[in-house]
Amino acid sequence: WFNQYIRHFAGANVDLQTGLLKAIAYSIHVVGRIWKERSLCSDDRIRDVALVELAAYKRLLSLVDSEWLNDTTFHSLDEENVTTVGRKVLSSSLKAFYSTPDNDDEGIKPTSNMYAVSGIWCTLSLLTMGDIDRIVEI
Repeated sequence: WFNQYIRHFAGANVDLQTGLLKAIAYSIHVVGRIWKERSLCSDDRIRDVALVELAAYKRLLSLVDSEWLNDTTFHSLDEENVTTVGRKVLSSSLKAFYSTPDNDDEGIKPTSNMYAVSGIWCTLSLLTMGDIDRIVEI
């Protein structure tokens, strides 16, 4: 149902649909990586919460039968890859955010939903990367 909602929300623009799903997947995998690191913590309280969240993350991965969440790009996120992948997702989101009004050449009329989707995609990418100042700037 989630993919269908995104398709409906993003309209006919497949790039917006794919981009938003990629930003959501990126965020989910980064959070999963954080919980994995915290599951090794020596503090019992932090480790116990992390193990519960990590189990939820793994259930989510196993329940979602879609390429968008199980994209192999996200399976080997180490500290360097998180930044590299994040920059790619962010770059695509900014391109979509600033180019949405000019989609007439593809026969796609810009709608308020298209602006919203590109804005959500951009904001989610920036939040995941921790770039709060840039969100305010945009």
